[in-house]
Amino acid sequence: MTSIQLRPHQEYVLKEIEKKLDESTTFFINMPTGGGKTLLSLLIYDLLREKMVKQVLVAVRTKNEFTPYFRDNKKFNLGLKCCGLIGKSEACGDIILKTVIEELEGVNPCKQCPLRNRLLIPDDVFKVVYENISLMPIINRTDICPYYTLRHASIYADLTCITYPYLFTSRIGHLVEQRIDEGVISHSAELMIIVDEAHNIDNIAELYERKLNVNWLKKVEEAVEKLEIDASLTEIRSLRLFVERMKNKEFKYVSKTEIPRINLEPYEKWLIMPRTIDEIKKMKGLIKAVNSLVKFYEYLDNDEFECFTYEHGICLKLLFPRFLIENYLGVFPVKVLMSGTLPPSDYIQQLWGLNGEYIDVTKEFKLYNENKEAYIISTVTSKYQYRDKNIPKYAQLLTKLCRELDTVKLIVFPSYQFMKTILNLIPSDIMAKSIIEESFTKIEQVYEEVKNGLKKNICCVAGGKLTEGIELVDENGKSLIKDVIMVGVPYPEVSDYMKKKAEKMKSVLGENVDLFRLMYHIPAVLLTKQAIGRAVRSEKDYARIWLLDYRFKYMVDELDVNLSVLRLVK
Repeated sequence: MTSIQLRPHQEYVLKEIEKKLDESTTFFINMPTGGGKTLLSLLIYDLLREKMVKQVLVAVRTKNEFTPYFRDNKKFNLGLKCCGLIGKSEACGDIILKTVIEELEGVNPCKQCPLRNRLLIPDDVFKVVYENISLMPIINRTDICPYYTLRHASIYADLTCITYPYLFTSRIGHLVEQRIDEGVISHSAELMIIVDEAHNIDNIAELYERKLNVNWLKKVEEAVEKLEIDASLTEIRSLRLFVERMKNKEFKYVSKTEIPRINLEPYEKWLIMPRTIDEIKKMKGLIKAVNSLVKFYEYLDNDEFECFTYEHGICLKLLFPRFLIENYLGVFPVKVLMSGTLPPSDYIQQLWGLNGEYIDVTKEFKLYNENKEAYIISTVTSKYQYRDKNIPKYAQLLTKLCRELDTVKLIVFPSYQFMKTILNLIPSDIMAKSIIEESFTKIEQVYEEVKNGLKKNICCVAGGKLTEGIELVDENGKSLIKDVIMVGVPYPEVSDYMKKKAEKMKSVLGENVDLFRLMYHIPAVLLTKQAIGRAVRSEKDYARIWLLDYRFKYMVDELDVNLSVLRLVK
């Protein structure tokens, strides 16, 4: 191992973990981006590998975030055998199958694929990952199965990167079982988990959303009518008509007792009928529709889910993810959760059901606080009952800031609708220099337009793709964003979903639980800190933070900004 010069806060974390090992093997580390979390993660594994564990899984949000781990392993000559796991749809080279392969899990088209058993040996995988700091040379191979190659190699890897969908589904249990079956580990305590950007755990509920789409139900009904599926036509038609009546652009609560029940057995039998790959490709749309029907009813009577309308039908939504965390993270006695915007310990304990040692590097060392000069504009608010009255004021403020600040600005709104309404009032010369976040927005394109000076204003939504994980830096690693403008406090919108979530939390945590703090205040603080973090990536950066809502004064102590220069602008 190359001699590594640790920074004081990194040494502090390693010493704290070593000191507390007799009391706990679960650690929460709050440390900002630029503090060296990736290297610290590898060193924590190295420390615990000497004492209790053999392998480590690192869970990240997207597969793009595997790269820093592979890079630091090589850069610091740590000598770890590294691998990563991706979904079947990302690994499959069949253009037709890859669009729906995850939904075809029940029919498993891989069994008929001629590449299924053509794999690279693990040592070759580790060599490719080390040399290229990437999985792409393996994923792009057409003479092997990349998915099963990586899955097999990961059994023998020191470090395997996975994404959240791997961690919070039944697949994580299979990863542990494979290692035990192969004799690599004897029990799960020898396989530690590091969850990077752990604040994203709150979003895993989205992985378990189950939908009944009217158009999919029409496909199923047609197949039943043509006797392709031996099921009751009356049942499926009644269900389709019900869903068609209920669909709504807003999330409105639907009582589960109202939803027609159907006999699932014919659909389950039809899904597992033997098929060739060509047959699967031909009927992939129907398979997807039937699969969605079966999945919906599998969770319908689960108390953790409630039903709501959406624009194409109805959906089951998980109210909060505590039971998933207990089921899947609970597999690992040794775990580390890290983030630059980690929720406070009481939030982690109550909503995630986890107890452990909380190491707050940001608070202990006040990293980069002095790099953020904050201003509160107290003459406006995005509070729902006052929004219409404040929209023209926000438009005037944004126009003034965009004209006076000749910098790259990250402009963050609480919602897409609020953003669009305000931007409709912004002068065309400013809009010509603006990027507006859409579902199809590519981060690479944003970077190029900002880097080349074509755009100055990045308009986005709190919690969206441009405030989470994006890094816009120059060739010297300095952030291109110099101003962050928060256009209102990003509180979640009060909705039927939030009301049902509140009811669930009260039933689990007790009537005296502080719902406003857990459901609104802390999430808004974290979303604001995430946005601020896009501008301050290291000690080399300095940014101004414009907080356009009087309610920010109630959370400013938690935003890790330099309070000595905090000003109230009226």
